[in-house]
Amino acid sequence: MRLFLHTLCLAAFVVVASPLARAQAAPSVIVDASAIGQSYTTADGTVNQMTLPLRASVQLTPTVVMNLRTAVAAAGGDDLQTLGGLTDTQIGARLSRSVGAGIVDMSLSASLPTGQTALSLRELVTASTLSLDDYAFATPSFGRGTVLAPGISAALPVSETAAVGMGAVYSIASSYTLVQADTALYRPGNELLITAGLDAALGRIGLVTVEGSYVQYGDDRYREATFSPGGTLGGTIRLALGTGTVRTRLLASARRITDGTLDVPSARFQAIVPYTRPTQNTLLLGVDVVQPSFDIGLTGGFRTYASEGEPQSDTAPVAALANEQVLLDVSIAPSLRLGATAQLRGTLTYTRAVGEEAEDAPFSGTRASVGLRVGF
Repeated sequence: MRLFLHTLCLAAFVVVASPLARAQAAPSVIVDASAIGQSYTTADGTVNQMTLPLRASVQLTPTVVMNLRTAVAAAGGDDLQTLGGLTDTQIGARLSRSVGAGIVDMSLSASLPTGQTALSLRELVTASTLSLDDYAFATPSFGRGTVLAPGISAALPVSETAAVGMGAVYSIASSYTLVQADTALYRPGNELLITAGLDAALGRIGLVTVEGSYVQYGDDRYREATFSPGGTLGGTIRLALGTGTVRTRLLASARRITDGTLDVPSARFQAIVPYTRPTQNTLLLGVDVVQPSFDIGLTGGFRTYASEGEPQSDTAPVAALANEQVLLDVSIAPSLRLGATAQLRGTLTYTRAVGEEAEDAPFSGTRASVGLRVGF
């Protein structure tokens, strides 16, 4: 559940924005529709999800952009209750203004409660499974109630080839019904996201981006259960090299939960207990073949997840995961340009657990997607 809100905050604004990129001409309306299918197998069985996301953005004026995002999804698996339908709908607006040599963005995002809440206990187990970081499901949450997220960011060039930026988003979440036939409300805590970054050109051969973030989470409460996530520190380095037919990409990121406590007074709440990975690291290397009408990207790398002590939930999907998870991802992503403002793209990713713990906690699966992006 936390992953969904974190993603919403990050999408609310651009932390580091190059003034040169902003000056490029762009379509006034962009519509992006896709289909994403995911299936993963563990020692506990198979978990599947199909997501049909829809995104749209409209350039109302040279300085104002509005966007919308929603999806229809269905998920289930072995011994899991099927969960499906419309997800929450996110709408937002961003105002960009030039201030001196820099750019200031002010944004306002809202997540509308169009997704399913008031779940049965069996559906809660499915929802908890979808939120597990290891699976990286496209739809980690169907419904969270109303979330309002105002934000501000600024970018400033420090030289002809480099710019720095920072920003903040504060997310205010409303209470909502979590369990069917239960008058008690689930009360998610508010969140503050602070980011900073640097973009720098490496001569004519590439670009390096360095980003850092800190998220301070409020306490989540449901009846007598309290979950205090604390805060999360994150850092990312992206390196892009090459301007010709063959280009390379490198991404390295790390995320660490700085503190957090969990108070679960009875086994009754195990189905809704958030299961978090205190340490998460990613290392990816990609090669892109760029042609006038199509691109092909090849990417390989690792994701690692570490737990401190035993998992804080005894539900089967959690128990089937390794405490020290190392996942290998290999993907191919072709993209075909259909004229000046349309693009057809696809991705196929194979994931497999590797390392010493993979024998006792096997994990493997695929993610396939196809999408069409059209500008008007």
